[in-house]
Amino acid sequence: MASKSNSKYPCWSSNWTVPGLLAELPGFRRVDHGTELLAFRLAGDSPGRTVYVYLYGEDPAAINFDLEDSGDCPPGWDQSPERGSVRSAGDLSLVVRWWLAGPAAA
Repeated sequence: MASKSNSKYPCWSSNWTVPGLLAELPGFRRVDHGTELLAFRLAGDSPGRTVYVYLYGEDPAAINFDLEDSGDCPPGWDQSPERGSVRSAGDLSLVVRWWLAGPAAA
């Protein structure tokens, strides 16, 4: 039986930490349960918008995020988030500020 050496598996370790990234994102509310070791969700002043930040994936140097907006979606419908990744806490801060506070705040 041949092995699948080209398969990609998620990496469950990261070069980043949740507490370290949260320290770089003052002014936003953490709105998850606070129990995940590699992920958190933030909210700001924009109603219905959140950012889900997760540190697992194929690249341990990446900071992955989902930009979610429940305000643009009719009740009972699911809307796919806008996904992306950055490689620094500074870049993550720009994305979070832009999404949760609007372009003028970034």
